[in-house]
Amino acid sequence: MSASTEPLTATYYRRPAFRDGVRATVEAERALFAYGSISFDAEFSPAAGALVAALCERLAAGLDADAIPELFGDFAPHAHELLRSFDRYGYLREAALAVPDALDGALFAQQVTAFAERARGRAGSAFHAALVGGAVGARELIAYVTEYYHVVAAAPAIIGASLAHAHDPRRRAILERFLRAELGHDRMLRRALLAADAAGIDDALPLPETFALVSMLHVLAAQEPLGFAACLFLFEEESAAFHRAFAAAARAAGLPEGFVAPVLEHAHVNDAGDHGSITTELLSCSGPVSAEERIVALKHVAILVESLAALERALLAPLG
Repeated sequence: MSASTEPLTATYYRRPAFRDGVRATVEAERALFAYGSISFDAEFSPAAGALVAALCERLAAGLDADAIPELFGDFAPHAHELLRSFDRYGYLREAALAVPDALDGALFAQQVTAFAERARGRAGSAFHAALVGGAVGARELIAYVTEYYHVVAAAPAIIGASLAHAHDPRRRAILERFLRAELGHDRMLRRALLAADAAGIDDALPLPETFALVSMLHVLAAQEPLGFAACLFLFEEESAAFHRAFAAAARAAGLPEGFVAPVLEHAHVNDAGDHGSITTELLSCSGPVSAEERIVALKHVAILVESLAALERALLAPLG
């Protein structure tokens, strides 16, 4: 269980409100939400329709977050789920005149994931788009796994460096478990490269963009524990759509199953081990996080998202 004293349905907004331009169309069993070019829909039982409409109506002017349990009763957890979705896609603003300086670590984790989602939306995924568009061949696929191999091979040393700041027993236990889980993952990717006859794996130098990523993670682990925790999930979340497209492109390029299977295996190991929640686990041990600390950590997240996008563009450079 999280060390946070906040309920799981809490939000870091004092008074969430829709940004100008958000459109909500609520029907009996379905609602469509749109803001700019980003839209999503939600389905629910007929009994929940009026409550969804009431939530959206209150968000138009600003909703007192502390009043959600009283206003929505048993529907409150679902209201919070919708709020998290609205926040993830950039639909919400803070309407309170004053916000607290310090924020609980578990709530900050919500802010981090929502911020990262929006940053990734702006940066895009050039490699994923190229995979779906059929523009990636064997050369680029092998290059992708090679650069991924360099990052994964460096992971144990990076995580080990972070232990120097793990004075809290819970944080230390999380990091030690994470370190044990990451040991040997590079061997999976090495198998994939060997199956594709990729020569000189041990002598290959990473691309400058990969070197920059690894160096940044080393620095964060050694010097910025909050920023390190905030960034970790970016490397640990599995994207089923990406890996489906990767496998399809590899098979279309004639690469052997011995190349495809270890990459998918590594992705599944991360997902089965719930590694994508590592940021929430670590930040939940952080206690109150000041506004200044949050800004610094979010800047690291933004830089890392942009650095990952730069690496994808570098991998595709030969296609240009």
